[in-house]
Amino acid sequence: LVERINFASEQIGDLNRPGIKAMVENIAGGNGDDLSSSRRQYRIAQADSLPVLIPAGGERYLHVYFKPVDIGTVRADLTLFTNDPQDEEVVIRLRGEGEDAGEVTLQVITDEVMFSSLDENSLARASLVVHNSGRLDGEVSIVADDDGVTALESAYAILAGRSVRIPLRFDARLALSFAGHVLVEDTYGLAESITVPWRARRMLTLIDTEPLKSARNVALSTDIVLYFSSPLATDGALPVLDARLRPQALSGPLVDDLRVSSSRRIVTIPVELAAGTFYYMTIDYAKAADGGELPTRIGRGFSTGAEALYTGGLSGRALLDDGTIPVGNVYLANRDKVVMAETAIAADGTYMFEDVPAGEYRVYAQEPASATSGGFDLDDDGNLDVVQVRANQVSQNIDIMLVADAQAAVIADAPATTHRWTADLDEAPGDQGVHELTLSPGATYCNGWL
Repeated sequence: LVERINFASEQIGDLNRPGIKAMVENIAGGNGDDLSSSRRQYRIAQADSLPVLIPAGGERYLHVYFKPVDIGTVRADLTLFTNDPQDEEVVIRLRGEGEDAGEVTLQVITDEVMFSSLDENSLARASLVVHNSGRLDGEVSIVADDDGVTALESAYAILAGRSVRIPLRFDARLALSFAGHVLVEDTYGLAESITVPWRARRMLTLIDTEPLKSARNVALSTDIVLYFSSPLATDGALPVLDARLRPQALSGPLVDDLRVSSSRRIVTIPVELAAGTFYYMTIDYAKAADGGELPTRIGRGFSTGAEALYTGGLSGRALLDDGTIPVGNVYLANRDKVVMAETAIAADGTYMFEDVPAGEYRVYAQEPASATSGGFDLDDDGNLDVVQVRANQVSQNIDIMLVADAQAAVIADAPATTHRWTADLDEAPGDQGVHELTLSPGATYCNGWL
């Protein structure tokens, strides 16, 4: 036995680490140290703490652990009681140093976990991005309030100053609800837990449309008819629906004259169209009475002329730069920055656009969990490259790379500065600037229209 044992410095809050091996049986505070504090920071492995028989000429090693909870020197005595009549009690002096290794500070990048649309197996995917802004490595686990929401692993390591992307799965066959909360916990209790709301979407499907997709010789005075799988929600007398026609119909926007069937599954829109024109209709959003939503915006092309429709497609993959697959959508925007089409990123990272009007587009993807977006940039110059969609062809390998390590937004208080503004607060013409407002920090001015 040795008379004194010095432990190497350990990080406060780190995991228990084996320090030395010594023939000991109990621990007591020594040299004036607090007894209860010493016992919390030094301990013997439970399996080694009982009296044991050591044969003549043999030896037995017991594991001693040091986990500091304070900064500075921590001392204790390890006492071995023996049946040796000449040395019935052996005291081993322990000395350890606790260092401040920082802390684990968890932040969730987004305010809500939004699951993707349900697939044919009633499963949906989502990602939860957690950032550790502290100086100590940590480990997080996810606890959900519904059996239908699960994480793929029991725990995820998260390095100091880095983010971890946690894949989540929603199983509608096991779920009790389509909304709830998950708890982000530090496995070792080194950081405060975070409660994050989650939401899954019931499926709403556009079953069919009139005119049919790729129809030609459509009558100039006709009805656009949309058939949905579920009754639509209403806002007053109108359905919760955003449908647009490009170019705009001669009769005006599609929302000007809507007729909804008694089942609320069929929407009829009378329109007046121009002759010899290719039209592209998008249903940007629709919501069902049960909360179901269209998974993505849907496009349909048709023509009032007899010529062939000039539509094509494109495909590619959307990946994160660490090789994982984001949960999100890919968008197709024309030169006027109008989003013409949208499609979901599949579980293998692939995406596909079909029946898109021929022309020039820019392609970009977005992952809601990290608020990260990026586009097709072949020459990596920071500017999205133009992609040509050709009639009756599919442009392939339009790949997109997103940054994996997401950073939490830093919110700073605005300076407490008083501002002076001028505004026209009445309807009389020609007196702009007559009224001067002084807005102090934290003040609110309200006078109806401004």
